[in-house]
Amino acid sequence: MRSYRLAALTVCLACGPVSLPAQSFSFSAGGLYAALNGSDFDGINPGLGGDLQFRYHAAGGFSMGGGVQYTSHSIEGLGESFGVRAFFADARYTFQPPSSPSAMPYLGVRVALAHYGVSSGGTDLTANGTAFGPVGGLFIRLGSATQLDVGMAWFSVRFGNFSVNGSEQADTKSSGSALAVRAAVVVGFGKK
Repeated sequence: MRSYRLAALTVCLACGPVSLPAQSFSFSAGGLYAALNGSDFDGINPGLGGDLQFRYHAAGGFSMGGGVQYTSHSIEGLGESFGVRAFFADARYTFQPPSSPSAMPYLGVRVALAHYGVSSGGTDLTANGTAFGPVGGLFIRLGSATQLDVGMAWFSVRFGNFSVNGSEQADTKSSGSALAVRAAVVVGFGKK
């Protein structure tokens, strides 16, 4: 455990805090590629979607944000789609390596309230759950208030019993993991 802390401290000191733009807030819109993993999600293919995110940039490279994301996944052997929606909040620390001030890596953690749904022939199957895990990526400066955000997130995912047309089915909880890759345009606004 001590070697992990030493490695984290070394990375923080080597990269140094980021000099965020003069904006206090940012808004981003992006595209997602996501995959659900684990035996409870067998037959559900990776899917595409998008997200919207709003962030507050505090001093010293820290930021807090929240948003919504949606992905749609095909189901093997069926014509229906498995839709996953999540409302999330996360905290990040952004680094600015002295050698490349226009490319800034970040690390953070995200928690989400998730919902999935499948509709077929008048039957709706839905469930609610939670997801949490680390996020990381790279900001690439495009302009004084614009960045490209290329990142990845890994989640531990748990859903409660699913409901069929509003009627909960016992012993139908599901769990697994999810991996999402994201590319987004970030626009800053508001003066610090």
